[in-house]
Amino acid sequence: MAASGRGRTAVGHQPGSGYFGVVPGTNPETNRNAYEMIRRDTLFTNVALTADNQPWWEGLTSGKPVLDWQGRPYDPARGPAAHPNSRFTVSARRNPGYSPHDRTPAACPIERAPSVRRCQSRRSYTSGATSRAGRRTRAR
Repeated sequence: MAASGRGRTAVGHQPGSGYFGVVPGTNPETNRNAYEMIRRDTLFTNVALTADNQPWWEGLTSGKPVLDWQGRPYDPARGPAAHPNSRFTVSARRNPGYSPHDRTPAACPIERAPSVRRCQSRRSYTSGATSRAGRRTRAR
């Protein structure tokens, strides 16, 4: 969170620079945006490989694995080609819905109830825990 330069408005942005997710089951039908993001410029772990060295995982609708996630010739009798917890890492800028305003000073305004103070001093752990447990949240 950072000051916006617009008075007391707090703004925030995603501090990370991308996405990290489980890849099995990801395809154009199950998650179009994720599939479009990971088609290039992506790091994969524990996926299978096709004959042309492209990553492959269960649920992918194209290609055929020739090497499993351990680098062995793929044999369906030995289990899945890609590890069930295989992952991808990709830049947020690859997201079709990425906003170019993410890193601007205006970023995204954060609204908060005017009665909620950001910091409060408490005398003990019990006092602080009781205070936080008794707070109500603002529903939208």
